[in-house]
Amino acid sequence: MGKWRPEELVDIPCDFCGSREVKQVFIRADAMQVVECAVCGLAYLNPRPKPEFIVKFYEKGYFTGESLKRGEGGLRCDIIPGDTGVLETGTPSPRSMTVINEKYGGVDYLDVLEIGCATGDLLIRLKDAGAHVKGLEISDFAAGIARGRGLDVFTGEIEGFAEGADQKFDIVLALEVIEHVTSPTRFFASLDKVIKPGGVLLISTPNYLRAKRYGQEWLGFNTSFEHLYFFTIDVLTRFGQRNGLSLRYSESSRSLGHSSSVPVACGRHYRKAQMIRALVRELGFFGTLRELGNLRKGFISSAIGHQLIAVFQKGLRSE
Repeated sequence: MGKWRPEELVDIPCDFCGSREVKQVFIRADAMQVVECAVCGLAYLNPRPKPEFIVKFYEKGYFTGESLKRGEGGLRCDIIPGDTGVLETGTPSPRSMTVINEKYGGVDYLDVLEIGCATGDLLIRLKDAGAHVKGLEISDFAAGIARGRGLDVFTGEIEGFAEGADQKFDIVLALEVIEHVTSPTRFFASLDKVIKPGGVLLISTPNYLRAKRYGQEWLGFNTSFEHLYFFTIDVLTRFGQRNGLSLRYSESSRSLGHSSSVPVACGRHYRKAQMIRALVRELGFFGTLRELGNLRKGFISSAIGHQLIAVFQKGLRSE
C-alpha cells in the first residue's frame, strides 16, 4: 500500500473506554501514528484508514506472499490448485495446537471455530485430530481456497457470523486476528454468542509490552502495517473480563521482537547469547534459569516475549 491520503483516514476514540486522551505516541515505519490511551492503556492506530479502505489490505497479494515481500505484512499460504488438504507428514504442529493438547486434552469430537482461518491449514490439522471444524475468513479469495479443500468456511466477520449462528463452540481460535479488527469491543462481545459455557478462547497477537522496551524500533512497528490495535496481556484480560471470559493461561514466544538495530547477520551462537542476555535483563538470572526448559520448546511462560498466546474460559470466575 502507498502512503495514505488525509481524506482516506479517520480519527477515532479509544475503543475500550471512549477516551481521546493519549499518554504516548509512536510513529511506525510507514509514517502512521500509534497512540496509547491515557485512561485504559489500549494502543491503537489513530488516525487510521476508513473501513472501505481497510479491506484493501486483504486482497490476493496478502495471502500469496506478495505483500510480505514488499514489507507490508501478510501471509505466505500454500495455494495449490486442486489441493486435497493433505499436509506433509513431519510438518511441525503449531504452538496453538500444542497448548490445546497439553492444557486442554486435545480437540477430539469437539466443535472448533477458527476466526481468520485464511486458506485452512490449521483447520485441516484440527479436523485430522478429530475436531468438528468451521472457519471464518474475511477474504473471499482465501475462503474460496479453504472451501475448495473441503472445509466449511464462512466469508465475513465475527459480528455477522455471530448474529446468524445457531451453533456454539467448545474452542474458538483467533490467531493473529484481534490486532486487525476495527473494534475489539464488538469482537469480544460477539465471541460471547458463539462460545459454549465453559468453552475456551485462544488468542495470539503481537505483544505491545515490547514497544515499551524498543520504542519505534520494535518489530511490531516495522512490519504488518495492516495492524490497527496493539495489546498487552493486561489489556486483553480486561476485554475478556468485560465479556465473561476469564484468563486461564498465557505464554509468549522466546523471540523478544528485537529492534532493527540488533545484528541479524551474525552467527547462531551470537544470536542465542543476545537472547539470553535480554532475558536476564527482563527476568533476572534465576527467572531465566527457570525458563531454560521452555526456551528449548520455543516459548516463555511469562508474558514478555514478542508474540502472546492467551487462553480464556467462558463463564468461570478468575482464580
